[in-house]
Amino acid sequence: MINTMKNVLFIHAHEKDKVIFFSSISKFLNKKGLNTMHLAFRRLEKEVYKKCGIYNVEFMPKVLKNYSNELSISDQWKFNIEEILSYTIQFNDLNNYKYDREELYNNIKRYINYLNDLHHTYKIDLIITWNDTFMFDRAAKQFAKCNNISLAMFEAGIFRPYTITIDSQGINYGNSVPQDPEFYKQIEFDEKKLEYLFSDLMETDQNQLFSIRVPKLKKFYLKERIQDKLHVDFLKDEIKLEIIFESLYQKVKKNITKKFNLWTLNDNFSSEKLPQKFIFVPFQVHDDSQIILNSPKIKDMEQLVEIINKGVSKLNQNCKEKYYVIFKEHPADFGRVDYSELYQKYKDQDHLIFLKNGNTNELIRKCDLVITINSTVGIEALKSYKPVITLGNAYYNIEGIVHPCLNLDQLHQVIKNALDKEVNKELITKFLYYLRFNYQIEGDWRQGKFNYRQLGKKLNLITEK
Repeated sequence: MINTMKNVLFIHAHEKDKVIFFSSISKFLNKKGLNTMHLAFRRLEKEVYKKCGIYNVEFMPKVLKNYSNELSISDQWKFNIEEILSYTIQFNDLNNYKYDREELYNNIKRYINYLNDLHHTYKIDLIITWNDTFMFDRAAKQFAKCNNISLAMFEAGIFRPYTITIDSQGINYGNSVPQDPEFYKQIEFDEKKLEYLFSDLMETDQNQLFSIRVPKLKKFYLKERIQDKLHVDFLKDEIKLEIIFESLYQKVKKNITKKFNLWTLNDNFSSEKLPQKFIFVPFQVHDDSQIILNSPKIKDMEQLVEIINKGVSKLNQNCKEKYYVIFKEHPADFGRVDYSELYQKYKDQDHLIFLKNGNTNELIRKCDLVITINSTVGIEALKSYKPVITLGNAYYNIEGIVHPCLNLDQLHQVIKNALDKEVNKELITKFLYYLRFNYQIEGDWRQGKFNYRQLGKKLNLITEK
C-alpha cells in the first residue's frame, strides 16, 4: 500500500517534459506522506526539477565520481552488465556515434555501487523509471529485482494524449498485458465508459486529476550544456554520464537536413489518388527499442520493404485483384535516415508507393489491411477495425485480434487469410476497452497531469506483489 511505503526513488527523467511529470508524481506522493528522491544525470534535469520546486535531487555526474568502478563478487553474479548495456550500445552503434565502451562499463558499475549504498541508508521501497531501455533504467530494474524493491515503469500512453502507461513488469512487448484471448472474452462493458474509448479524458475523472503548475522553460539550455562540458572536460570534478553520444557536428547536420527536408517536402499525399485496393505499411523509427530489441527477424526498413514486396508480389500472382502497398516514413527519422536509395531500388515496382508525408489516420481508414512490425499504428488500425498483420514481437499479438506472421516466407498466405477472414469486432473492442480503462491511467504526462485515484490503485497493486 502507498501509505505503508516510506521512500521512493525516481531514476533518469531523460527530458524536460518527463522531469515535469516525475515532479508532479513526486508532489502527489509527498502529500501522501512519502519521501521522494530524484536522480539527475545532467544539469538540464536538475534545473527543471528546481523550477518545479523539487530539491531532493542527487546530481549523478558529481556523486558517481566518488564511487568505485569495481563490483563485489556477489554483485558480479547478481547483475547482467551485458544485458543492462545492450540497448545503449546497439543504439549508438547503429547511429555510428563514437563512444568509449569501457567508460560505459565503468559508469554502470559505479551506479550499481551507488544504489547499494543508497538502499543501505535510505531503504528504498519503490523505484520509478521512465521506460526500461537505456542503461540507467535497465540497471535500476535489475537492482529492484535483486533487492525485492517494488518497481513502477512509466511510458507514453496507448491512447495519446489522454492516457499514461504504468507497468511493473516491462514496457511494450515486455509488459503485463494478458496474451490469452479468453481473458478478453470475459470482459464486460461499462456503456458510459465505452463512449470515451477513443476520445478525450472522461468527464467523470476531471475532478480526480492531479497536476502542478508547469514552469516556463527556456527553449535552449546552452548555459547548462556549457557548464556540463566545463566541469567534465576541464575542471574534471565530474564524470561524463551521456547515454547518447551524438556529436555536435552530427546534431547540427541532422537538424539542418531535417529542416531542409521539411522545407523542400512536396505534398505527395492526395486521398483522391489512393489506389482502390491497398495495404498500408508504416515505417518505424530505425533506432527505436521496438526494432532493436523486439524485432528478431527485421532489423531495418530496407529489409521490411524487401519482405513486403516479396509477399505482396506472390499474393498478386494468385489474386484476381491487384493490391498496392503504401509505405510511409516515420517523421522522427526525417533528417536522420535517407531512404532515397531504397526508393530508387524499387522505382520500377509500380505496386509499391512510398510517401514521406500523409495523414496516417486516413491511410488506415481507406486501406484494406495494415502490416506492421510492432508499431502503435497496429493499435490505431484496431481502433478502425482493420485487419492487422504483425512481423515482430508485439504485446497485441493475440489470436483473434491480429494475425502474427511467424514465417516471413508465408507472408502472402497470411495476407490472404487476413483479408478473407472477418474481423472480430467484439473481441477487439473488449481488448481496447481493457487497455484504456484497466491497463492505462487517464492523464497527460507532458502536462504533469494524471488521475491520482487510478495512480494510487496502480501503485498499491504494484507494492502488494
